[in-house]
Amino acid sequence: MRLCAPGDSIAIDVGSTMMYLAEELRDATGLRLIVITPSMTIGSELSENPSYVVIVTGGQVRRGELTLTGALTEAALAQFHFKTLFLSAAGMSASGGLTEFNMEDAAVKRAMIASAERVVALVDSSKFGSTELCKICEFDQIDVLVTDAPPEGELKTALHEQSVNIIVAGHGGEHTMKESQ
Repeated sequence: MRLCAPGDSIAIDVGSTMMYLAEELRDATGLRLIVITPSMTIGSELSENPSYVVIVTGGQVRRGELTLTGALTEAALAQFHFKTLFLSAAGMSASGGLTEFNMEDAAVKRAMIASAERVVALVDSSKFGSTELCKICEFDQIDVLVTDAPPEGELKTALHEQSVNIIVAGHGGEHTMKESQ
């Protein structure tokens, strides 16, 4: 499954997993992406690729993380429509959906979801079964989950019920679970 194509407009969320994605995209050739992000570090990383147009949303800077939150960030995101959103989360559970530690971060993530045609959640398996303070969204708002290990039990069932395509990425490439469900 191809997660972005040449000429796409994409949004990239904040966090360490998103930074790994940005590092992979930085040196890609031929994509000519338009990238919107509320992360100053991800914006800087991707600006090194001359074939990308990079837009950093603006907003209140969270010290240390160099991410942007608040009403200005949410208003900026509402002005865009992106083909694909790459979304992170602090927790993922059958009962809680996708969750986050911080209210402001969760609000920005919801604003990105509202402007996205397709939502790709990148969530590692250490976050499975965890429900944090702030709701981001239910699984019906996610199209694809990219993770490092297959979800099991109630989480697998909940994702399957919402027709979320699950991609397990690893050292041997990727495996799409949807075909085996």
